[in-house]
Parts: sequence; C-alpha cells; structure tokens
Amino acid sequence: MKTISLFLRLQVCVFYLGGELNNCLKKLTKKSIKLSFIILFINSITISSQEVECTAVAASEEPFTLDKLTFVSHPLFDETQSNSFYIHSLANWLHINTQQHVVKKLLPFVQAEVISRAQFVEAERILNQYSFLRKSRVSLVAGCEDSLENELKVETWDTWSLVPYISFGRRAGNNKYAFGFKEDNFLGLGIHAGVQYKKDHLRSGYQVTFSMPLNFPKQSTLEFEFADNDDGQKTYLAYSKPFYQQSSKQQHSASIFKENRRDSIYQNGTLAWQFSHDVDQFALAYGHLITQHKLSAVRMHFGMNKERHHFENLNSTILTELPSDRGFTFPWIGMEYSQADYQTFSNIRFIDHREDINLGWQLMSKIGVDISSLNSDDSKGIHVENILSKGVQWQNTLILLSTSNKVYWRKDQPNHQALATELEVYQYLTPRWAGYFKAQWRAEKNQYYDEPLTLGGDTGVRGYAQQYQHGDNLWSATAELRYNPHWELYQLVNVAWAAFADSGKAWGESFATNSTDETLQSIGIGARLFSSHSSEGNVIHMDIIKPLTTGRNVDSWQWRVQVKQSL
Repeated sequence: MKTISLFLRLQVCVFYLGGELNNCLKKLTKKSIKLSFIILFINSITISSQEVECTAVAASEEPFTLDKLTFVSHPLFDETQSNSFYIHSLANWLHINTQQHVVKKLLPFVQAEVISRAQFVEAERILNQYSFLRKSRVSLVAGCEDSLENELKVETWDTWSLVPYISFGRRAGNNKYAFGFKEDNFLGLGIHAGVQYKKDHLRSGYQVTFSMPLNFPKQSTLEFEFADNDDGQKTYLAYSKPFYQQSSKQQHSASIFKENRRDSIYQNGTLAWQFSHDVDQFALAYGHLITQHKLSAVRMHFGMNKERHHFENLNSTILTELPSDRGFTFPWIGMEYSQADYQTFSNIRFIDHREDINLGWQLMSKIGVDISSLNSDDSKGIHVENILSKGVQWQNTLILLSTSNKVYWRKDQPNHQALATELEVYQYLTPRWAGYFKAQWRAEKNQYYDEPLTLGGDTGVRGYAQQYQHGDNLWSATAELRYNPHWELYQLVNVAWAAFADSGKAWGESFATNSTDETLQSIGIGARLFSSHSSEGNVIHMDIIKPLTTGRNVDSWQWRVQVKQSL
C-alpha cells in the first residue's frame, strides 16, 4: 500500500512546477529510504529463519551425500582483539597459511561421498592432530528449501610454523642447549624440515630432519633424520600409513635405523659406566581391519623386526665391563582391539587448548619367534608383548590407566621380562584450580645393562640427578596443585602455576650399589608456559625444587628449566 501511495504522490507532483516539484521529490526520497529499510529488515528476518532451519536439518544423524566442500583459512592471529599489535600484523603477513589442497587431502572423505555426522566430527579431530593446525572446525550447512546441496564447511587456524630454534635448560643437575631452525609447514604444504646444533652432557652435534605427506597412498608419510655427533652418527628413514580413522581398512609401515653412539650410565649423581654402542634396526608391519561394530574395531597385524646391538670398550677410567651383545630377527603376529570413545578436554596436557582424548579400551597383543635361534630347538626364542589402556570420566574427574609387559624367552639365556603400570588422575576443583596425581610401578627381570631401570630427576622425582637410584623394581608418585589464571599474554603465551610433591624408590638388583636405599622425596613450585600459536606444542617448566632426602651429590635446592611435551 505504501508503494501505491508513493506512486500517486508522484503523479500529483508532475502537475506542479518550480519549487513545488523539488519539495515533492524530497518527501518522496525520504519515504523511499524508509520503505527500503523496512524491506531490508523483513528480508533479514527471512534469511535468519532460513539459517535456523538449515542448522536444524544439519543436526540430523542420517547419512548424506556430500555435494560441496568449502574451505576457509583464518589468519594466524586475530587482529580484532584488543591486545593485538603490530607483531600480530607482521606475523599474519609473513605466514603462509596451509594450502587448501593440503587440508583436502587430510580429510578422511571426498566430495560426492556418502558420510555420516560421526565421520565429519571425526574429521575435525583428525585435523586437530597436526601440529601446523592450531584449531579446526568442520560444520555442515544442509540443503534448505531453495537448495538441494549438502555443503560441508572446513575452517582451519594455523600455528606459527617457522621457528628459529633456541633451547636451553637444566635438568637433573645437567645443562643443555640447542639452536637452529625448524619449519613444520613449508610453503603451507605440510612439509617439515629442520636443522639444529645441540649440546648436552651426553653428546654434541648437528641434526637434520625432514618429513612430508605423500600423495599416494593417501594419508601416508615419509620421514628422514640424520645426525652427526662427536660420538658417532645416526640415520633414520621411515615410511608409514597408519589406521587413519576407526574404519580404515589397512595400515603398513617400514623403517630403518642405524646409530653408533657413546652410552653413559649415571648412578648416585656421578658417571658410573660408559661404552660404545652400535645399533641396527629394521622393521616391517602390515595391519588389516577384521571387523568393526559401531565404535569398536578388531584388527590383525603382521610384521618382521630385526635388530642388533654391539658394544665396545672406550679408553676411559669408567667401569669397563660391557653389556652382552644381542640380536633378534623375529616375524610376529598380533591382534588389536580398539574402542573409539573420544572426549574433548582442556588443561590436561596443555593450557587452555582443546584436547581430544580417547577413553575407550585399547589392547594390543603380539607374539613372535626369533628365527635367528632356529639352529637349535632348545634355544628357540619367543617374544611376547601386551599393551592395555583405558580412560574413565566421572563428573569433574578424569582417570587414565595403562599397563604393559614384554617377555623374551630363550632356553640358553636368562629370560628377559619387563612390566609397567601407570595411573593418572585429573581433578577439576574450580575453573582456575585443579589437582593432578600420577603413580607408576615398574619391574624388570634380567634387565639389559645398557637400559637400566632407574629413578631420578628425569624419571619421576624432581630435584635429584638423573638415574640416581638403580634397581629391578621401581615406584614413584607425584601430586600437584595447579592454578590456571587463564592469562594469555598478547595471544603468544599461556601461563599457569603449580606446586608439587614427588616421592619414589628403586630397589633390588643393580650393577652397582645405591648410595642411599631411602625413599627419594622432594617438593617444589613452578611456572608453566605454553603457546597454542606455535607448532612446537611443548610446555616450558620452570621449577624451584627442595629435595627432602639427603644423600651423595644431592643439592639443598635445585632450579630447573625443561621443555616437556605436556603439563
């Protein structure tokens, strides 16, 4: 009606000349502008209602055909935030975002494929596993009344992947440092390359690493690593195609590892044993999906492992008795049961960062026959390995449990056996406070002397030298009170704090006598630093520690800076 009224007014205005015409046109313009805003408002309401309808359709659990894939790559830093400044703008300008075809290859499905809602939820979890992606979101925009297309939108946020690598720290009484550079997403192609020089109490030298995704087979990776140290060289080459998702049909891998190095064994805070160690390892593995029911999968594995360890004396005053040379060549067969029960958490291993943790049952059992010992039936070697893990969530409590055992039987040699169990408990107290408890128990029989069972500042009780106590049995426990103020300094660093108490003991058979058989105990406080915008994915621990058990080479206080993979 308003449109008709305006038209009639225009006809009346035609009969008037001069100043009256101008007045009419001004009134007409004002009316038209008001009418335009009304029409625009009505249209916006209509569009909003359609989007709500689309979202409701997208929530359906029915499988659908994926008609269209849309990719959105967000800037590295959000420059609209109040704490944004020129560094963020410069980083966004310098950084090359992950290219669309790379993200497309990482998805476990392709366009025109029939997928379920569970599959694109799984796709989001898979993308979040890559270090060069800080966050991803996969959402469905389903077909509405005016469109029959099912569109899937994939959004990604990159991490800063080019890192001038500078590292330093002090752990268990030893200093170490490293410098170089690493690029985890070269030209946005998902390629990793790095060069670094590092020095610690064991060795110093240069290291080159490289890994890249392969176009065929899909979701496969090629890795290479070479190190030239003052005590020898290391070469590692590997190809792998894992069970990329729960419904994947096959897995296969191959790897070669060669290294000659100087091994140093510490005890009671001093260097106790040193020798030259040559390692040759070769591994092949193939896995096949047997059956899948909802979120559970049963897989069969086959493989071949070959390894050789050779030891030689060094010209030093350190104890010169050598570990025995050993070598194995064994084909093996294994069975795996995997249950997918992924839950999303935060502040478990990182600070204010999304973490997808599988709480389902995971069981892997393998058995192999050492064909290098087949010259005599009496000396035939049998390898057995079992790994079991499970997670439980109850209200604000998360419990993670894992256990494993390895056995090598051979009639002409002492049987080697190893058993390990670990329990972790995370307790959310308030949005800022949390409790953490960890306990582990390990036991070995006829352990390899180059791989002793030890307890110290690097294996469970902070404040003591590494490998301080030796034995064939070990237990340790850690309790922490964590405080997270939810500080993010200029989108660069997340900060948290912790107070902790450690306790543990190693006892039983060992190569040399421990200086103290008492339980090792310590308390301390520390800061935790984490950057979600860096592809490093590491947490810096800065601790002040007070050892409570006195002994040889035990300081009254110790400070430690260490880069770890979790809180």
